[in-house]
Amino acid sequence: LQLTPRVAYEIKWSANRALMSAYMEQISKKWDLSEGAAHKYFKSHPDEFVMAEAVHVRHILVDTEEEANALYLALTSGADFAAAAAEKSKDDASAQNGGDMGWLERGLTPAVLADALFVNRKGIIKPVKSEAGWHVFDVVDTRKARQMTWDEAKEEAFQRLQRQYMTEALENIRKKSSIVIDDAVLEDLGGVPVPKKAQ
Repeated sequence: LQLTPRVAYEIKWSANRALMSAYMEQISKKWDLSEGAAHKYFKSHPDEFVMAEAVHVRHILVDTEEEANALYLALTSGADFAAAAAEKSKDDASAQNGGDMGWLERGLTPAVLADALFVNRKGIIKPVKSEAGWHVFDVVDTRKARQMTWDEAKEEAFQRLQRQYMTEALENIRKKSSIVIDDAVLEDLGGVPVPKKAQ
């Protein structure tokens, strides 16, 4: 069994993962991952701990501009947004939740939508067209960009500090080693052909 390509492939990569895990466990004993060290990282990398500008939105997605305009008129006249989303929206995931999309951050929102959403006001906005169709948005709340507090950033600070240590460790290995990557060897994992489904 251990000689069949699929099993040999899994054994080889399981061994590699085990070695990598053991190596990281060994070198991480030297890392200072105390709260003090994480807080120092947080203070010295303020640009990494910024809460982006964001909007909390609900939306209804429809096919045509006519449908969107009719919805816009109904909603601005007092129609229930959640009920309209459940009945009309093509976005099944958000429709089940009253159209709620949660918080969308500037920079992670497609430009065509961001231009309409990030205008610093709440309420129903005029229909917007995207590749998916026509959207009618309700901006529930807005949040300006701001520096995160230590309590908000603590968990991420620990993760970033750990990644920094890991990056430095790997960089040191690269400096000490003369590694030549042989693509031909990688193709068959050092003599074990990659099963077709694994490629």
